[in-house]
Amino acid sequence: DGRVDAVTFFSPRTAQAFVKVAEQTGIAPFLARTVAVAISPAALAGADGVSWRARVAARTPTQDGVLASL
Repeated sequence: DGRVDAVTFFSPRTAQAFVKVAEQTGIAPFLARTVAVAISPAALAGADGVSWRARVAARTPTQDGVLASL
């Protein structure tokens, strides 16, 4: 119902798995209200195939970098 503001990804594989489940469960259209934040551009690429409100790769590939991006 649009309550999730952001989703974090720490690897391409987990991003791909999330997108697959989102598509299978029918929640993928609702992600247009959600920001995808990833640890790296490669991890962010794993979230392709879904319309996000925004897509952000952390400036530094660390957990702190992801948190700063939120």
